[in-house]
Parts: sequence; structure tokens; C-alpha cells
Amino acid sequence: MKTPDLIIRDCVIADPTSSFNGKICDVRIIDGVIDTIKDSHIEASSIREISAKGFEMIPGVFDFQVNCGEPGEEVKETFETLSNSGVYGGVTGMLVMPSASPATDNRGQIEYRKRKSEDLPVTFMFAGNITNEGKGKQLTEMKDLRLGGAVAFSDNKLPADNSLVIHLAMQYSKITGGTLLFHPEDSTLRMSGIMHEGAISVQLGMKGQPSLAEEISVTKLISLAEYNSLHIHISGVSTKGSIELIKQAKAKNIHISCSVYAQNLFFCDEDLLHFNSVFKVWPPLRGKEDRAALIEGVKMGIIDIVCSDHRPETVEFKEVEFDYAAFGMSGTQTLLQAVLSSLGDLSTEKIVSLICFNPRKVLDLEINPILEGAKADFVLIDRNKQVVIDKNDLYSLSVNNPFVDRKLNGEILGTYTNSQWFSRY
Repeated sequence: MKTPDLIIRDCVIADPTSSFNGKICDVRIIDGVIDTIKDSHIEASSIREISAKGFEMIPGVFDFQVNCGEPGEEVKETFETLSNSGVYGGVTGMLVMPSASPATDNRGQIEYRKRKSEDLPVTFMFAGNITNEGKGKQLTEMKDLRLGGAVAFSDNKLPADNSLVIHLAMQYSKITGGTLLFHPEDSTLRMSGIMHEGAISVQLGMKGQPSLAEEISVTKLISLAEYNSLHIHISGVSTKGSIELIKQAKAKNIHISCSVYAQNLFFCDEDLLHFNSVFKVWPPLRGKEDRAALIEGVKMGIIDIVCSDHRPETVEFKEVEFDYAAFGMSGTQTLLQAVLSSLGDLSTEKIVSLICFNPRKVLDLEINPILEGAKADFVLIDRNKQVVIDKNDLYSLSVNNPFVDRKLNGEILGTYTNSQWFSRY
């Protein structure tokens, strides 16, 4: 339902593309469009006013990697619950990864997902599978998927093992367009690991996956991207070695981008000491040194995007013995606050680039600036206030959010997107 016109009073504009960046302003929204921005009082009558003193107005967040249970596993998540999770966490756009049941490997599946989600407030974009059923053997009809609406191609967490298939996908994508996303992992070196290989895995007596399994794959992906003169995106890097490899590649002007998951900036393998299965994720939570390298990689601009890798699961798949628990965390609703908490000394403008603008740029989508005449798409947040995450305030159907009962930076006043205002207040 469309929200009546609004005036946001006394907010601080936090958008590096705006001439009002850093200024306290009033913002008037008419018919879903930013009509006026003034660093003085906007006179108004018969229009709703929202006091945002102390809050920053930032562009709506784009979560670059999420998973949805619909279709096939609606008990885990539907587009509606995923959309609600997003808007109450400041997320106004998402890239949905290919589902395995059924796979998003044909045009009909892309079009079906678009229809199911098109009337919801969050703007959903979809990745199609690179290979049939996401099994890494035979390429999909990527051109047809693209015509159906796919903006990217990925086999999600399938290890990037088959070099020939990756090479052919890169060549084919020059014709089809659409960003290629790869999960960096050599499955032969995973060795049935369920956590990071290190002192903690030895202490706990659990099988570990070495950092080498990721770093060898990153090296291969960089080489193939260089050979094909093509931009690719490496998803969810997690090790110090990967950061160094990507740094070197970017210095050689190899056209790659990469992302890190918010949980890998916030947690490390020591959080597994109590065998809490909510921390069983893939890639695994690495050591403290890796986490520090990831944070530094973000600050140096080596890492382009921070996203949630929202992976909903039910109680039956998470609240079991660690060995048998499913991989994954829920996190799109807490993405913005997790980023503010783990990267607290980063400027708001830099954070806007990481979670608002860069995800859209990598996908060749229009950014959502806070400018007069632009579509109103923003979140109001006070990054200086801390809030305790209450599970009763989370809209996802899943139970595996690691931030429940934790104190995070950032009180969200509300989100405006698609001509609608969402707030608990």
C-alpha cells in the first residue's frame, strides 16, 4: 500500500554523490520521488512529518547474496518473509541465489520467481545457474536465462572445480552479458572439513578445511579471468591469503571484484568453542588473523562488497549435533547493523559504497542516490546508538540468526522504498 507523502525533518544526508552530503536537511517525498532537499526548514501543510534528528539518511542497502526457500522449501523462507526481513533492516534490494529445489537453470524458473516477488516492497534480482541443476557439468542456456531476467550467473556454493566449464562460461557470458559469480573452493582439499583448519579445530577434535582450499581456487579464477579478459566476481572470500592474491590481481588491472560475508568480519573460529551450530557456515569462520585481514581488506578497498549470504534453515536442520547441522546463517535483517558493528571506524560514506552502491554497480544496475528527482529509496539510522537484537523482532522464518541477544551498532528509525514507509515506531 502506497504511503502518503512525507517530510523527513532534520536528518543528516549520508550519500557521497549528493551535494548535501554531511548536512542536516529536510527531505520532502511526493509520489515516491524525492521532491525537495533543503538544509533549511521546508514549509508544509497537510503532509505527514517524521522527526529524524540524530539520524543519517543513507541509500537503501542492497544485499548482494541471499537465499530463499521459495519455491520448494517455503517452510524455510518465502519471498514475503524475506522482503519483510529486508525492509525492517534497511535492505531495499537483493540478489537471490539459484535454488536447488528446483534449480534456477531455465528461463521459466527465473520468470516464475520474478512473478512471485514483483509486488513486494523489496526489489528482487535473480541469478541463474551457470550449469544444469547447479552440478557443474553442462552449461545452462545462459542467453535464455538472461532474456528471462537473470542479472547474474552462479552455481552458488558449488566449488569452482571444473576449469573447462568455468572457462566456457566466461566465453559464453561475453555474448549473454550478466555478472559471473564464483564460490572459491577446491573440493578435493576440503577433506570433509566442517570448520576452519587450525588450533581450534584440533582442540575441538573436528575436521577442518585448510585455507589452501580457497586460495588455490582464487588463484585459478584470477588466471581464467585474466586469460578471458572478463570481469568476474569472487564470492565470500574468507582468508588472509585470498586477500593478498586479490590485491595483487587488482594491482595488475585484472578485472575482478569480490565480496565478504558480514559474519566473517564479526566472528571467528573461536566462536565455535561451545559447539553452537548457528556458527556452522560455509566458508567457515576463519582464525583471528584472517578476520583482521578481511577487515583491513575492506578498509583498503580490496574487498568491494559486504553481504549477508542469508541462508535460512529450520530448527530441525540447525538445532542438532554440530556434525549433522546444516551450514548457514540468517542475516539480511541484521546486515547493516553487523557492518556498522564490525567496521565501526569506517565512514558512513564508505559503508554506503560497500553495501549500497557497489553491489548495484557490479550487477550493472542503477544506483539509488539521495538526490532531488530521484526515486526515494533510503534508510534512516543512528549509528551511534546500540540495540539488542530481539528474536521476536526478526521477520525471517528461519531460526539461525547469530546476532540474537547481541548488542549491535545502529538504531533503524525506518526504511522508505517503492513508495512505502516501514517503521516499528
